[in-house]
Amino acid sequence: MRRVHLDEWSALAGDTLHRLRLNSPADGWFPALQDLSWCIAKSDPFHIDIFFSPHLKKVSVYLSWSWRDSEVPHDSDILPAVASIISLLPTSTLQSLLVGGGQRKMPWGYLKDSLSSIVLRCGPSLIEFSSTIQLSDAAANYLIHLPHLRIWRVEGPPPTYSASPLPSVFPPLTELTL
Repeated sequence: MRRVHLDEWSALAGDTLHRLRLNSPADGWFPALQDLSWCIAKSDPFHIDIFFSPHLKKVSVYLSWSWRDSEVPHDSDILPAVASIISLLPTSTLQSLLVGGGQRKMPWGYLKDSLSSIVLRCGPSLIEFSSTIQLSDAAANYLIHLPHLRIWRVEGPPPTYSASPLPSVFPPLTELTL
């Protein structure tokens, strides 16, 4: 299997992902997975890493529609779980990383450190980056220096990055959205 799309309407019983984890083969359920789309839902964000593959090329993380009109509780165990799971994403072959969405009530900033650490682990294969989460200065500077970055979207407040010396040749961006 090359693509998995988990949205809030996926017909999985509450403990299905937990059962998959308990019975997971040594090399994982989807060892050749390249495209993972993950909707953070209220139900169970704690087992999404069973879909991680060293061959991931595109990862999209977005918020469930069920939270569009309500605020995600800051004291819930969902945000720490999402942050730790995001930190585990394999990045060696990642070409596209899309995180966030138009949900203003989601405290995306809680995930800043996790996302920044992922960006810092990405290799030169990263071509597209889009996020509602502001990155650390180090991660933003790292993105600026990636040789193949073509698309960079910052959805949210303008970044306050203090750029280190810019590369002698700026990445050949084809799209920059602020």
